[in-house]
Amino acid sequence: MTAAALRKLLPYLGALLACTGLFFVVRADILDRERTQVALVAAKRERDEAVTQAEDYKARVASTNKLAEDLAKSSARIRTITNEVIREVPIRIPTDACPLPPSWRVLHDAAAQGTNPPAATGADDAAVPAQDAARTVIENYGICNDTADRLTHLQRYVKEQCSEH
Repeated sequence: MTAAALRKLLPYLGALLACTGLFFVVRADILDRERTQVALVAAKRERDEAVTQAEDYKARVASTNKLAEDLAKSSARIRTITNEVIREVPIRIPTDACPLPPSWRVLHDAAAQGTNPPAATGADDAAVPAQDAARTVIENYGICNDTADRLTHLQRYVKEQCSEH
């Protein structure tokens, strides 16, 4: 090829080079936009997941607070009933009622502690006044009822926490 022919091709080569450069600039811009769009979609998804998690957490906290309030009310109700029944002891059991044998206290304590009673010595403590025995049994039932109620509330709590996931 001659120099004159190359001079005639030079403007076309310049245009081709400009078009090639423009193609790469436009292509890079398109790739940047695609990457930005993908990043934006991922960020929106993460935000939506965070919002959902926050709402779930808020609902669990509200549920837990409601259960705690219910438990507090229920425990107060059980204490009130137990105290009211204890107030009835002097009315319903006379002070001169027949006392229980000393071994009653030993057996009662063993049952309350979930242990075997010690061997009988015949020298157990003093006789147990009937009113004292009644108060002790009533208090124990109050504690038992409160414990059972706590267990019921704990079971509700566990079921609610498991059902939310």
